[in-house]
Amino acid sequence: MKSNFTKITFCLFALMSFMITNTTKAQTTFNVSVNNFSFTNADITISVGDSVKWTNSSGFHNVNGTTTTFPLNPESFGNSEGTSWTFIVGFTIEGTYNYQCDVHEPGMAGTVTVVATTGIDGNSQLTSMGTSIIYPVPANEFVQIDFSPGLLSLNVPLAVVVYDMMGREVLSKENITDTTIRLNTNNWSSPLYIYHFICDDKTVEMGKILVQ
Repeated sequence: MKSNFTKITFCLFALMSFMITNTTKAQTTFNVSVNNFSFTNADITISVGDSVKWTNSSGFHNVNGTTTTFPLNPESFGNSEGTSWTFIVGFTIEGTYNYQCDVHEPGMAGTVTVVATTGIDGNSQLTSMGTSIIYPVPANEFVQIDFSPGLLSLNVPLAVVVYDMMGREVLSKENITDTTIRLNTNNWSSPLYIYHFICDDKTVEMGKILVQ
């Protein structure tokens, strides 16, 4: 039994190491309404990895952000003209993106400004916050989290959310101001979980928790 547990844990550990290494912060989707002859929330600023969703609820419109129309856009995006549509774009390159409705330009237009991922104060890079200490490994009855100095330096409450391998939330704690917390793992039946530390609705650190 112990041998099987070790093999399963190793496989899950390897899988999640790959996933976490290749995963950026949890993305945020920003909504832009397309109504009558305007874009509501037309000019927005987002972070690299975030998405914008345009929803056309009235009229015949499109979104044109192609480099053919706007040569200075870092890359192209756009959809076809029509009614009652939803159009989502994920932005992975920094820069300013102009867009318009071809049917109603130049008055119906907007911009998406994409900036590098930063800390809560807009200055601290997430990559410089360091890694919190999670122990024991594997956890048995409890897991203790010592938050990294970078997170503590933000001086804002943290939230901790833990998910199982199916993406189901198993624990959530908000408004954490302590430098360390302890989580009870007695009722956690799987060998591997994923934690997210969240500030201002953005994931600032994520990782794995192994459970015996």
